[in-house]
Amino acid sequence: MGGLTSRNKGKRGEREIIELLQPVVDYAYESLQQRGVACGQPPKLQRNSLQSDGGGCDLHNMPHFAIEVKYVEQQNPANIKAWWEQACEQAGDDKQPVLIYRRNHEDWKVMMRGSIGNHRIKAQPCVATTDMESFQWLIVNTIQKHLTEAP
Repeated sequence: MGGLTSRNKGKRGEREIIELLQPVVDYAYESLQQRGVACGQPPKLQRNSLQSDGGGCDLHNMPHFAIEVKYVEQQNPANIKAWWEQACEQAGDDKQPVLIYRRNHEDWKVMMRGSIGNHRIKAQPCVATTDMESFQWLIVNTIQKHLTEAP
């Protein structure tokens, strides 16, 4: 796929992810407000239209997560590894890197850091891949946790 076609497909993917995640961010804030927690207005997610010039993750204003979106014709493990490295680099030290990717006619997959462990063994860091619905619930829980723990 050529450069312009590929960029347009990438933009469509980023817009699709915003359509999937904005209602989740809104819900996280609104449900806290309904319980009487003062947390302000939810941020409005936006594409990072200057990423080719200035770098950075694909979505602006996403609390706690630095999201890299890849909507591609083909994918292979080498691509996914490179995309994950890009997501980690762009996240910096203050946000959790997240890679959201898919091929045509497939569901979105979400790759992010996690940990494996229980009360008997020490948690071990890992990189995990999950579905969009699970990630959406993680967004709600993460935002609400941070908003209710804020000083």
